[in-house]
Amino acid sequence: MPSIVYAQQYAFVGMPEHTFADGDVVQVTLATFVDFNGFVTVHYIDEDNFAYFVGEIVVPPETPDTTAEIVPVVTNYFAGIFYAGIGNLDLVQEESTGDLLVMNPFVYTDSFSNLGTVTSVPIIVKLRSSNLDAQTSDKKFFDEATLISDKSNGVAYLRYSDDDYATWSKFLPLNTNLNLSRVRRLGASYRRAFELQHSEDTPFRAEALDILAEKGVQ
Repeated sequence: MPSIVYAQQYAFVGMPEHTFADGDVVQVTLATFVDFNGFVTVHYIDEDNFAYFVGEIVVPPETPDTTAEIVPVVTNYFAGIFYAGIGNLDLVQEESTGDLLVMNPFVYTDSFSNLGTVTSVPIIVKLRSSNLDAQTSDKKFFDEATLISDKSNGVAYLRYSDDDYATWSKFLPLNTNLNLSRVRRLGASYRRAFELQHSEDTPFRAEALDILAEKGVQ
């Protein structure tokens, strides 16, 4: 069974030979400490350990929680091919089935089947940029990235690639409830692509990712 402890707003999980990758969404259930339960995003540490964000807990458990079950959430892309607005309805047709679906701006979950049990899971949103090089071959030093979005009680995650999407950094959390949802000290690169992921049952509307970078001399 996994062993979960709390420190600095994160739940740290000891789970030998887990198969989760950084950014995977998993479902945590049956933890004695209820704040550990839910659909969460994995922060990979090593093959036996990972962590996930839970926020500030005033009175955390004093001993490791060893009752939880953790299973992966299997995801795929929703391919909407046609859209129509009729009155107050927003309709989208799904490509593979032809189903006509209603988009609800107040619902942030979808159906997920785990061993025959269907439950609601947060809709996972991924946004990926093109390669950014500021039209110069000089190295750029990335000081910070700030998410411009509506404020909500949730967390988005940001990562980047410096080799044309072949490999990625670990995800960095962006608290969307703060005045400035910002990460700093992002290293240097000649060109870089960013990917943003949101996977919580909270509203999410992003306008831009504001990048502060300085050009080097090479």
